[in-house]
Amino acid sequence: RRTTVRHALLNLATLDLYLGRLAKAQVSIDQLAAERGELPPSMASQLLSLESEAAFKSGDLVRAEALCIACARAYEAAGRRVDAAEAQLESIYVRLARAPSSDGTAEVTELRRRLALVEPALSDVSAHRAALELARGRVAALAGDAGAARDAYDRSIEAAVATGKRDWLSRAY
Repeated sequence: RRTTVRHALLNLATLDLYLGRLAKAQVSIDQLAAERGELPPSMASQLLSLESEAAFKSGDLVRAEALCIACARAYEAAGRRVDAAEAQLESIYVRLARAPSSDGTAEVTELRRRLALVEPALSDVSAHRAALELARGRVAALAGDAGAARDAYDRSIEAAVATGKRDWLSRAY
């Protein structure tokens, strides 16, 4: 029964975040967080993901990024390589949503390092290619490399069209 309730809370928080009901989502997240130490690894990872999304939608981008990275580590520890890479990729998007740091070179270097971590796990998965290419494009744009950014955006659009990922298609335009 407890596992069923936890799954229901995860699903409810996911739905509430999707619908923009942040306060309602936070109630479910808080209930799950109170039991964090008792959660199985897969649920604990999902909880970190939900916490990250809630922080992002609430405007706390620094916390959201840290939670994405924690989520990636949790998935990696659970042996879920693709999920870990997705969480790490999300951390890149969160970092790109923040204002650029004063040391742009160090920021670009760090973002490229993170991209290098996710590429082996996601580059062969067609469902993630649009997201990966879009991230490459945004990092290239941040670095001031308009040609590489444009090429990555084009690859992102092609991948989104090929896989029917309209959400990524709209993000690439």
